[in-house]
Amino acid sequence: MFREILLAAVIFNVSLAGFQKDKGVSRTYGYKALAGEKFVMQCASPYSPHLFDKSENIQRNITWFRCDGDAWGPLALDAEGVVQQGNSLKFVCVEKRHAGNYSCSNGKEELHFLLDVIPRNGTSCRDHGDGSVTVITGKGGRIRCPGVSCYAPPPAVVTWYKDDKSTVLLVDRGLKITGDVLLLKTVYLSDKAVFTCDFNYTDGITWTVRRLVDVRVEADEREIPPKILYPYKNCAEEAELGKPKVLKCKVQFVSERNRRPVIKWLVSYHNGCKEELKNGNRYEDHKGFGEETFIQTAHLQQVTMCDLSATFTCFAQNSIGNVTSTLRLTRKPEVGRHLEVIIASFVALILVAGASVVVQVYRVEILLLCRTHLPFKMSGTAGKEFDAFVSYAVSSRSEEKAGDLSGEALGLCYLPRVLEQQWGYKLCLLERDLVPGGSYAEEVVSSIQRSQTVICLLSEDYLSGSCLFELETALKRLQEDTRLRVVLVWTSRPPTHPLRLPLPRIVRAALRILPALCWSSSDSACSESRFWKALSKQVSGLRRSSSVAIPAADVSLPSEDVDNLLQTLGLIR
Repeated sequence: MFREILLAAVIFNVSLAGFQKDKGVSRTYGYKALAGEKFVMQCASPYSPHLFDKSENIQRNITWFRCDGDAWGPLALDAEGVVQQGNSLKFVCVEKRHAGNYSCSNGKEELHFLLDVIPRNGTSCRDHGDGSVTVITGKGGRIRCPGVSCYAPPPAVVTWYKDDKSTVLLVDRGLKITGDVLLLKTVYLSDKAVFTCDFNYTDGITWTVRRLVDVRVEADEREIPPKILYPYKNCAEEAELGKPKVLKCKVQFVSERNRRPVIKWLVSYHNGCKEELKNGNRYEDHKGFGEETFIQTAHLQQVTMCDLSATFTCFAQNSIGNVTSTLRLTRKPEVGRHLEVIIASFVALILVAGASVVVQVYRVEILLLCRTHLPFKMSGTAGKEFDAFVSYAVSSRSEEKAGDLSGEALGLCYLPRVLEQQWGYKLCLLERDLVPGGSYAEEVVSSIQRSQTVICLLSEDYLSGSCLFELETALKRLQEDTRLRVVLVWTSRPPTHPLRLPLPRIVRAALRILPALCWSSSDSACSESRFWKALSKQVSGLRRSSSVAIPAADVSLPSEDVDNLLQTLGLIR
């Protein structure tokens, strides 16, 4: 009684000190809640026809505050187990720490609430009632407002809400209120909801005592025995000998409130011995209204010959009766290993076929790569008259106008001076060594066959001229002669896109794969230049005598020889 008077005094003082507004005195209401239960408090009068409004538009216009000592501040939601939903505060589990002063503003008015949380123990009341009740569909139901007996005198009026609506609004539901009991003429599945009862209690001020009742709806019990959905009668399953096996029994039961269904696996061996398989578990597979389905498993660690000759029985029982269904294990054919061999052979066949297609499509590229990066060991120089065959293009007018040293000049002058005179190689030059009166094509093929390497002096004129036949012949010979080498030398800047030119396929592959040297005017000064060193590495394996030295000689031509050469090529007159 002293606590109630003290709370009333707090309300009176707060009303005088802080609740005075420009538009008048704000409204103040008091609530009593039982600790440990759900509780809802809306930003409206407790006597509204609706318990709360879930509209998000309303929620955006409502702000809740709480008094902490003498100061008011915004209410900390979620952190204290309090959630704002629409125009109401929902307490997931109201506790003593939630008691105190609250206020809310909806833009039109400001309301104040005093929440008193009653502990379950330590009071004179011994029966606070049950916050949940179960009713049966198709029958009548009774929902009692819990905790009414704790207050004297008994309340004259008890207001009921179903979810957010007052039962007064549910005129077509056949509801009747008798004292603190809400009578349902017929229970429907839609009656599964949260019912709220309010009644007033005066102790200095008028309190609204609010309790929430969780109503569960169940189907009427039917006298139906369980039904085994699997295994079927005399069912058989394949099992692999020596491997683990899981047996499953799926049973459907009607709902029973006071009895737990029984499911178990039994095994009968050929010698008459019977036992229960206990190394399994049970779990709920499906639950509907008035029925539920369970699956009971049994684990065989290793299938034996005894298991293959045994009979496994699924046993299910409820308060009405019991049913059984048998299952036998049959040996699974050992096709797994054969299947693995077949799959492995098929995959290997696909890989071989794919590799064959790739080799056939890129045969030239693969051959050139192998000959370039994995050269065959030289097996001697028998039948080789020349160390190198030099292929070049006759100088064109474009080279004459540019004043560049043409492939013809490099092939007829610089290469013989260095490779023959300085390094001791024997070159084959068509203009010098071609037999008069012979066929050009036959002489080219014969000269390449008698040479250990082919040096091709490339340029744009070379790739578009008739001398391209010499490079193509050398590349075809390279596929047959393991002792032959092909060295590519660009006498001018390589074209930007040489592969776009109309070239034979083998030439396009060679330009893309074979390494190439680049000649520049600075390389003519001395045989110690980068060009001559790189060229010496390409042809070093072709030397007939290892005793021949490679001196660092000056390979620049005398001025008289240069003039004679240029006159010969038609560059000067």
